[in-house]
Amino acid sequence: MLRMAKTLACLGAALALASLGPAAGTAAASGQFHHMPNVGTGLCFAPQSDSFGAPIIQEDCGTADPGHFLDWQVSAPQGTNLIRLQNQGSGLCAFVLDDPGNGTPVTLDECDLQGGGAVSNAEWNSFTRPPNAAQLRTLVGGRDHNLCLSGVSVALSVRTCNGADANQRWLI
Repeated sequence: MLRMAKTLACLGAALALASLGPAAGTAAASGQFHHMPNVGTGLCFAPQSDSFGAPIIQEDCGTADPGHFLDWQVSAPQGTNLIRLQNQGSGLCAFVLDDPGNGTPVTLDECDLQGGGAVSNAEWNSFTRPPNAAQLRTLVGGRDHNLCLSGVSVALSVRTCNGADANQRWLI
């Protein structure tokens, strides 16, 4: 009886993990939509709504997500260190406002300029390529401000880059 209970418990745990999908604990290749967990918190990021300017927050990666707000596409053009994070549910990108400082929030906004071309506020620099854990540095105005995407609280923000901080590493 005890052996059967243990077997059922193991099966239940395996089914629970399988229901999270492959993206819950691992990252996907560039160009695919997938969850992006924080190495330090284990939480994934999602916009609070699908509106322009909506804050991007951390949520449990296993949260029901019919609108695909936990799913992000990592665009990483060949030959560059640039990364763009586009949300599947909204079609908008992770964006940092002009003149960023320590604690500036990360929100949803346009990915491209109306005349074409990428919006620098929606670009991130990373020396790590998918599917690895990466530190993402904001490139507002095309400049490296030494500010990295950080998951130290519920709402995402940029904070002074610190390579030892697991809250600044994401499975992309």
